[in-house]
Amino acid sequence: MTQWYYFVDGQRHGPVDSRMLRRLADDGLLFPSHKVWREGLPTAVPAMRIRGLFRSIEPPPPRRAGRGRGPGRAAASGNDSPIRPADPAPSPARPAPDQASHTAEPRAAG
Repeated sequence: MTQWYYFVDGQRHGPVDSRMLRRLADDGLLFPSHKVWREGLPTAVPAMRIRGLFRSIEPPPPRRAGRGRGPGRAAASGNDSPIRPADPAPSPARPAPDQASHTAEPRAAG
């Protein structure tokens, strides 16, 4: 069985088997940014690069250079989340009181 080592705050932990590594990830003790290593890897890699280790993480789509903000993209504020709050619905336009008399249709005399 594969033996893994993981690195948290500069300290090496392990070895642990693949099931235990997955449990650490599921329990929130191993973060996607933590480095992991096993025999056969030339160097430790971020845990997010190990396929299937994190159930709820999908790799981010590649960014294309030269493209501006698209629909649903957050502004460059350090928030890389593609989800943003919906804009409030605009309120219906109402003419100003002094314009209302100029735009109203004349009434027919009764």
